[in-house]
Amino acid sequence: MEDVKQLLLRSYNEPLSEEENFRLEQSLAESEALRKDKDDMDNVRIKIAAFETDFSAGFTERLMQRIAGETGTAFQSVFRTIALSGVAAIILVLLSVYFVDGSLNLDSLLGINGYAPDLGLLSFF
Repeated sequence: MEDVKQLLLRSYNEPLSEEENFRLEQSLAESEALRKDKDDMDNVRIKIAAFETDFSAGFTERLMQRIAGETGTAFQSVFRTIALSGVAAIILVLLSVYFVDGSLNLDSLLGINGYAPDLGLLSFF
């Protein structure tokens, strides 16, 4: 029966072969439940086709202008929030490096204080 329901659904969207059409018609003649399903589907399709929307004149233009106006503002506020958080995090990292090492030179920022250049050559061997 489920296969016949799929056939019924397909019949609304695409043409069926003669064999499929015959099988569907035969199943509709034999099954009251399938005929009820078909009537329900037909009613839904009729109601959807009859549905009309009444938007006032210029609705689309006003909607697009409002969307365009809000996206710029939203982006700027989100960017500011992220940028301020990022700047605060960078300042905290720099302060912690300064308090731990006592300076802000490149070696302390990279975490290589007390690293002798000769040790780097020995690590290759």
